[in-house]
Amino acid sequence: MTLDDIGILNGTDKSSVRHDYLVHYERFFAQWREERFNLIEIGVYNGASLETWRDFFPNAQIVGADINPAYRRHAGTRIAIEIGSQADPDFLDSLAEQHPPLVVIDDGSHRADHQIFTFERLFPKLLPGGCYIVEDLSTGEHGESPIAAPAYFGELGQRLMSREDTRIARIEILRNAIALWKAAESNLPDPEHQEMLARQSPRAEILLFLAETLMRRGLPGHALRCIQEAVRREPRNPWFHHRMSEIFERLRDYNAALAAEEEAVRLKLHPVFADRLKRLQGLHS
Repeated sequence: MTLDDIGILNGTDKSSVRHDYLVHYERFFAQWREERFNLIEIGVYNGASLETWRDFFPNAQIVGADINPAYRRHAGTRIAIEIGSQADPDFLDSLAEQHPPLVVIDDGSHRADHQIFTFERLFPKLLPGGCYIVEDLSTGEHGESPIAAPAYFGELGQRLMSREDTRIARIEILRNAIALWKAAESNLPDPEHQEMLARQSPRAEILLFLAETLMRRGLPGHALRCIQEAVRREPRNPWFHHRMSEIFERLRDYNAALAAEEEAVRLKLHPVFADRLKRLQGLHS
């Protein structure tokens, strides 16, 4: 029986008779169907989706969170109900502490401020490799948020594409919903092994690429070693000096950052180098 079949039997609006989310969710979650884990859903309503999750995941603990105490009646076998507001940081922290989630589904107030706040509070607590879903993004209810929820999550997509956000492994956009997967830290390559291989490569540019990747992973010390080796091999490559300047600045060695950018400008008068050099000189004036 498919997840959508189960959803229709339980009467949830996530099924193909209305929102048609479940055909996508089965693809997302099939890998965990027999696993033991916690699934948190914000918003209980009539309990239909909680029962759908319980029936699809025979070994998972299903946790419904809602502000309405009357919804405790939906608690049962492998279904727990926690009462509190998704706008309450203490409640969200306690929820994640008691039930460390692999999956979070926000089907709560549908207000942008609540959706954004809940994501920012719970996504960091999601287990590595887990999935976070926000439903009903286009209700138009901003609450106190200065930005609409689709715009906020759209910016996260842009940050992922530009490789600025290493917390998120991938994003999938659905009609009126979005799914975000947390990076699986345990699957990250060993930087020492990568550096060893990059040093053996005849192409110095691979050291530049690795330095950039290590910086995104928050490993500036490893990155500096790589870019210094690249500069040693090709001392007349201005981009290597420019990147080394950025790494030195991250390490707060501003004198070294200035010297590296000066060398980049000496080798090539590129607008990017010149603008950066001017800014660094301003810091030293």
